[in-house]
Amino acid sequence: MYALHPYGYHYVVEAPSDVGSSYMEVEGQMPVASTSASPGRGYEMTRQPKDRQPGQRPLDWREDFIAHTETTAPLKGRSRVNKVQDMTPRLLLDVLAHRPSQPPICFDMRYLPTNARCIQTINPSRLGPLTHNDSLQFATSPPVAHMRLYHFRLPWYIDVMGTGGKGITVADVLLQIHAQLKSLLRAEDVENDEIIEDDRAEIRAAYWRRCGAHADKMRRVDFLCELTIFEGLVRNVEDGTWEMVLGST
Repeated sequence: MYALHPYGYHYVVEAPSDVGSSYMEVEGQMPVASTSASPGRGYEMTRQPKDRQPGQRPLDWREDFIAHTETTAPLKGRSRVNKVQDMTPRLLLDVLAHRPSQPPICFDMRYLPTNARCIQTINPSRLGPLTHNDSLQFATSPPVAHMRLYHFRLPWYIDVMGTGGKGITVADVLLQIHAQLKSLLRAEDVENDEIIEDDRAEIRAAYWRRCGAHADKMRRVDFLCELTIFEGLVRNVEDGTWEMVLGST
């Protein structure tokens, strides 16, 4: 069961999981995550404008991603990522449930969540270290085996899966966010008809802020530009997916 508190609830005794009632396939197929492996080389920072041959948006982007509000592109793009939905009522654990007045967690997604800070059970008004016990708590009540996360700046969904088909924990959420945002960018992610040169400049700037003098490849997290601080989740009541609330560095 879960004990309710003024700032949410925390896990006190193992709760029965209803992982069998997680996301339902809308299109009659198993859900296909938009997390395909990136090529080993990744996107080349040194490519010159004359080499660019912009093409169509990648098919593993979510169909409702719009790079610019003033874009002339259709409201829904071509996508092979299956829609999924989870209409089972669920509550988020307090360390993941975003509150505008006081975000419950501060996690720089560019790095492993070892330095993440979250609200404390004893003193919910202050952030402290994310403890091992915190990380092992189920992310939702009732527990669920699949959570689909999104953010308006990301063309991809982040599909979080419970280990061994079990309920997703706080550690699953944070580690899988970091791992999927670490995926290498491909040329087609950056050089297509919907990404303009100003976008590419902002993505490059995010890369340099992240890497400094240490050479690396451009990664999905660079698409977020300055919005790399995870501050919790808010549920989309239309389909049961979860919007990531992000802050700037």
